Amino acid sequence: MNIAKLRVEREWSQEKLAEKASVDTSTVQRWEGGSAVPCGFDICKLSSAFGVGADAIYTGLPKSVAELSRLHSRRCMEHASLS
Repeated sequence: MNIAKLRVEREWSQEKLAEKASVDTSTVQRWEGGSAVPCGFDICKLSSAFGVGADAIYTGLPKSVAELSRLHSRRCMEHASLS
């Protein structure tokens, strides 16, 4: 997954990314360590924080997880537009 790469490129700490994505630092650690993957809504938050498209976040995810996250992300975006 590209989360650590994107974070390091911006010279952000895990704490700073956690703050920007509105998650706990331990969540960022789990994503970067591979013990967890972000859900579609978290992909949206990461995309916004990094200023990149969701595909930049999906790179490196197992294909099935990436596909599920994309579907969930689409639903998150649709839900947000209805609010």
